Amino acid sequence: MAGISLLAWNNFVLTSGLTASSAAMPVSNLTDERGSSSVAWQTVGPSALLTITPSIKQQTWRVFGLFRTNLTPFATITVTLYSGDLSAPLLTWTGGADGPEPGYGQAITIAGSDVVADYCTIQIDDPGNPQGFLNIPLAYAGPAWIPETSLSYDTTFGVDPTISSQVARGGQEYLTFLYSQRRAELAFYGFRHGEIMAQLAELQRTAARGPNVLVVPDVTSPTFAMEAIYGRVVATADVAFPYAAADRRSWKARVTERL
Repeated sequence: MAGISLLAWNNFVLTSGLTASSAAMPVSNLTDERGSSSVAWQTVGPSALLTITPSIKQQTWRVFGLFRTNLTPFATITVTLYSGDLSAPLLTWTGGADGPEPGYGQAITIAGSDVVADYCTIQIDDPGNPQGFLNIPLAYAGPAWIPETSLSYDTTFGVDPTISSQVARGGQEYLTFLYSQRRAELAFYGFRHGEIMAQLAELQRTAARGPNVLVVPDVTSPTFAMEAIYGRVVATADVAFPYAAADRRSWKARVTERL
């Protein structure tokens, strides 16, 4: 399968200067890798501007996402990249119809190609939000890797619900739903030799320290923002040579949604 899967881990949100036009809870909370609404960037009203400024200019950007949010499906999210002249944005994307997915609380946009820029702004407007404010626990902005060969057919996706169950003397069950966590068992069989050290090794080093990784199984899917998982990645198999001397390498991992 041609390259349509995306992996992203070099998150400028964690290492850059962050400023926000509104903050009831500090914007620095975006550097916390938990997806809890109690440790989030929260605004005073339903609109705000987030600015992400890396310490080194002319960085490569490709994918942007907000996760575990309280945004409604009618929120508008505008991502703009700038290089030097403020009057000449390099890329502008506005959400709306492609905005936060109901029941998922996440919105993702992917540029058609890499964009080199000095900094990024994300304008969020959600005037119909019943809570009257924005709560954004997790955000990603930065480069991405689209391997030459995508996920294999034995990749699986599922949900692990956590339910507290009490059984009465008569056998009746009383269930209390606590939370559900999406996960995927990732299987790649077509990494090229040149991708192992340049990309996969860097992903593994980053993931081993605990930061979240964004996994989009199919960037061409009309529902890729729903299918994407942002969370911890743990390798479940070493890099192997599935086709002997051929320039193909395999690797398996599990990604679990960060709650």
